[in-house]
Parts: sequence; C-alpha cells; structure tokens
Amino acid sequence: MQTSSKLPVFQKPPTFVVPYWIKVVFSWTAVIMLVSLIGLQVHKRWLYRQLYAFNIMRPTVIAEQVAPALVLQKGKDGPPIVLSYFGKKWVLLHFWATWCPPCREEMPSLEILHRELSDKMVVLTASVDENWEEVLRFFNGHLPQMLVAWDKDQKTAKAFEVGKYPETFLISPAGKIIVRFLGQRDWSSAEALEYLQQLMSDVTARPKVLSQIPNSLLNSFGFAALVKKDLVQYI
Repeated sequence: MQTSSKLPVFQKPPTFVVPYWIKVVFSWTAVIMLVSLIGLQVHKRWLYRQLYAFNIMRPTVIAEQVAPALVLQKGKDGPPIVLSYFGKKWVLLHFWATWCPPCREEMPSLEILHRELSDKMVVLTASVDENWEEVLRFFNGHLPQMLVAWDKDQKTAKAFEVGKYPETFLISPAGKIIVRFLGQRDWSSAEALEYLQQLMSDVTARPKVLSQIPNSLLNSFGFAALVKKDLVQYI
C-alpha cells in the first residue's frame, strides 16, 4: 500500500516596501547634514583666517570717533589736503618720518597696498619732517604713486594724538576713525590685505542692512528712527 506525502509549502514572506516619502525625507536629511558639515568647516576656516589676520594686524578699534581736520599740504608748495577731497573712498592716513627706521622699512609695503586697493582706499602718507627736501631725498627725487603729504608743523599729528612713529589710522568715507595701528606693519602681506578688505566691507554693509529695516520694527525693539539714521550715516 502506497501512501502519498506532500511536502510542506513555504510561502515567501511579504516584501517590506519603504514608502517613497520616507526615502525623500532621508535623502534630503542626508544632503542637508552633509552641506551643514561642509559649511561648518568652511566657516571655521574663515573665522580662523579672520582671527589670524586680526592678531597679525593688532588694531586698536575706535568707536565712531570723528577724524580731526587735516592740516596737510601736497608737497612743499602744493594745495591743502582735506578728507572731502577723496569722496567715497576710505583713507589710510599714515604718519611717518624719514629719520624713523621702521617708517623707512615699511614704506615699500604701503606703495604695494596702494596699488592693490586703489579702487577702494587712498593711502595718504603724512611726513612730519621739518624739511620737505628730506622727503624728496628719501624718494630720490621721485615721489611714489601713493599720496605723500607734508605735516609741516606736525599740527595734524598732534590733532590725532600721535605719540610715536609710525602710526596709522583707517578713516571711513564719512570721516570717522575706525581703527588705529600703532607701530610698523607689513601692509603688503596677505593678512593685511584680507583684514582691511573685510573690515571695509563689514563697516559698509552693516548700516545698509539696517537701513532696510522698517522703523516700526526698530521701534518694537526699542530703537528710535533717529538711531537708525545715525547708523546709516556711519559710512
């Protein structure tokens, strides 16, 4: 007698299908996390460069101090120089003397800085020498492209309270001192160029952004419209 036996039939378990919306959310989450990590690294590198440049330049920050009037003249018999003469450009006012060794050393770097940033900034070097002939002798009779002025009686240097040379001031187009540099710098270095460009960009951008904020919003945070107007005039 034959008996027939049937093998057990195993059914394939149902396949789990991940919903499409979960795939989309997961993919975008991964992309956002990757972009955020890259952005964080870029920001950290940028911040490091800014701090490094700041430490190299060692500026003394001035809080919106109006620059004193200039009592300078262009050369021995040239016309007087005033800040309004430079229009919307920044001014790097540099006090120096031919008898000052650090001043002599950094003069070539100032000329390079002038060529690099001449579209945004005027490099104004003010000599405090007693005789203009000494200045001409220092430059071998040929003045550089940057502006060389004469602070004949050191009136401008005294107005800026210059203690010793060299000393440099960065002045905004609105005639306000932004930072002060005591002593010698390598003005042609990458750190100097980056620091000055970033500083001019930051100071110029902040009031413009503020000017786009409605007065009602400023007032809601306790700011008067007059404050907004003053800050816009910062540049």
